[in-house]
Amino acid sequence: MVDNNKVKIWFAKSIAGFNSIIKYTYIFFSEIIYCLSRKLFPRARHRPSARMINLVTGCTKFTWFVESGKLAKFSIEEALSRNKIDYLNFNNMLDFGCGCGRVISHFYNHVGAKIYGVDINKYLIDWCKVNFDSAEFDFVKLSSRLPYPDNKFDFIYALSVFTHLPENSQLFYFAELWRILRKEQYLLVSLHGDKYIHMLNSSQAREFNDRGIAVINSKKPGSNLCIAIHSQSYLRDRLSEYFQVVDVVRAGAKGNPEQDLYLLKKNIINI
Repeated sequence: MVDNNKVKIWFAKSIAGFNSIIKYTYIFFSEIIYCLSRKLFPRARHRPSARMINLVTGCTKFTWFVESGKLAKFSIEEALSRNKIDYLNFNNMLDFGCGCGRVISHFYNHVGAKIYGVDINKYLIDWCKVNFDSAEFDFVKLSSRLPYPDNKFDFIYALSVFTHLPENSQLFYFAELWRILRKEQYLLVSLHGDKYIHMLNSSQAREFNDRGIAVINSKKPGSNLCIAIHSQSYLRDRLSEYFQVVDVVRAGAKGNPEQDLYLLKKNIINI
C-alpha cells in the first residue's frame, strides 16, 4: 500500500528542489550579464544583480528589494518618531550590515547626516562604492574591529544582521557599536523573536528556554543559513551593561517581516 504522506513529502521536496534549480540558474546567468555590463560600462551605475539581491533578501526579486528597503526606512523613522527622536539632527549615521544599499538607497540624499555603511561581504561593499558617491563604505572581516573612532555616530541601525550571527560575534559587535556610538545616542536592531521558536530542534529549544537565545547553523555566520533567535529578557539582561532598552516593537521591522525591533540607548560606563 502506498503511504500518501510519504508521497506528499517526496513531491514537496521535488518541487522545492526544482524551484531551487530554477532560482540559481537565473542567478548564474544574470550574474554573467551583470559582469559583462560592468566591463563594457565600468563607470555606469547598475542596479544590484540577482546574486546581490538574493544575498541580502533571500530572494531574487528586484521589486521586493526596493519595497523592503522602503519599508525598512519607514520602520526606522516610525521607531525614532515614536520616541521623539529627529534623525534630521544627526551628523553621522551608520548602516551596520549595509549589504548592497537596500536601506541606504532610501536615506541617500534625504538626510543631512553623513551616511556610512559597513559589511563583511566585499562584493557588496564594492558595488556600494561605485553606486553611492557621497556615502562612505567599509569592508570588514567577521568579528574584526570596526574602522571608526570612538563616539563617532549619532545613530546606528542594524536590520537583519544579528539575526544571522553566532552569539560570540553578536556580543563582540554589540560592544563595538557601543564604542563607536556617541554618548546617550541610539542603536536600532531587528531580531528574530518568539515566532521563530518552531524552527528549533529539541536541544536548541532547551537552550532557548534556559538562556533566551539559540542559534541554528552557527558555523555558517553571516549567511541566511545561520539563524539566531532571541527572547526580550536575554537582550535586556545580556546587554544591560552597554545599552538601555528604550522601546520594543514585536514584528516591527516591516522591511524584515516577523522580526522584532529594538531601540537601544547607549549607557555611560567606565571600562
